[in-house]
Amino acid sequence: ETKSFVEELVYHGNKTSDSFDVECVKALYSISVLDPACGSGSFPLNVLNNIDRILSVLDPDSELWKNFVLESIQDENKKNQRREKLNLLTQENNRAYTRKLTLLKNCIFGLDIQPLAILITRLRFYLSLMTEQKVNLSSPNFGIVPLPYLDTKFLCVDSLSTCKATLNSNEVQNMVSMREGYYDATEITGYTTALDSISGTLSNVLTDSCINVEEDGIREWLKDPQQNLGVYKTSLLFPEVRNGFDIVIGNPPFGAIMSESEVETYKKEYSSTIAESAIFFILMAIRELKTKGILTFLAPKPMSYASNYKVLREKLKNELTLWVDCGKAFKDVKFEQSIIGLRKGVTSSFYQNKKYDKKTFIEISNIEKSNIDRFELFLNDVSNTEILIANNMN
Repeated sequence: ETKSFVEELVYHGNKTSDSFDVECVKALYSISVLDPACGSGSFPLNVLNNIDRILSVLDPDSELWKNFVLESIQDENKKNQRREKLNLLTQENNRAYTRKLTLLKNCIFGLDIQPLAILITRLRFYLSLMTEQKVNLSSPNFGIVPLPYLDTKFLCVDSLSTCKATLNSNEVQNMVSMREGYYDATEITGYTTALDSISGTLSNVLTDSCINVEEDGIREWLKDPQQNLGVYKTSLLFPEVRNGFDIVIGNPPFGAIMSESEVETYKKEYSSTIAESAIFFILMAIRELKTKGILTFLAPKPMSYASNYKVLREKLKNELTLWVDCGKAFKDVKFEQSIIGLRKGVTSSFYQNKKYDKKTFIEISNIEKSNIDRFELFLNDVSNTEILIANNMN
């Protein structure tokens, strides 16, 4: 029943029952999604738009969201004050903007090594938010409210390089509070206070453990990155994400040019024998997931059969949930593409095999994982009848 409900909701925009509404709304407002190589932000922006679309069906007037925000407040006076504010935020003119604003704050995270990519990503999200604001010519500032600061949501870093820097419990609490204040700041004083606190804390812990960076350098890197920070660590840069991300999604770079020292560092960091950027990103993504978290990446199709990926297939097979043959998904790409899906810490005896025909996803078969060992590859775009013939021939 749950699966049927979710499929109707996600793929057709139909709500077939009321019994799952509250759980779904809570989950969608609290889910954490990372794109570790976000480029111009296409993947995380589509995540935001799809969650927003689903919530507009589940909770069109935002009443369920208001109720579970208020239920955690014990003091009645504070609850009433909060209720008044929420009522204003969820009026019909504000509802879609408030929903996206909240989702972006709680759920969406992006990284990229290129400064321009991060700036474009932030711009795309600003535009997405702006289109939801309603103009009222008789109101101050035409009714347009200040946009959030997205500097702490999309970071210019080397996603594959980590460090030993850690925050103590007080620093974590302060950083989470300051990051919320930074995002929500409507006055320059609040923005400056949060920026100074974040910059000072990051400068101190990074200088103590891995790289020497001045507080002014962190401040400028957050506001207008001219180069990447060089390292990334979730507990340091996204401390509100506890125990890993629910979803890691994206199109990681394949065949990226790396120096010899970078290759050796990444091979050691991810215990990989393959010097390939896409593989490093897959292994990084698995590390960043919480238990039962889901990875969905575009991946080069040779990963399913080429001999140099055999060790990787062995490492991934138990948690593999999905392989989609996309063929030449993009114009002028060197290799055919696939979509790989896996669930961290969850093993199964089969994986879903689908095909993408430029318009839709076609269900082909569920493939028993015993075939991975038998044929030494991830079978894809083959029917159960063809597998039976192949097994008989084998």
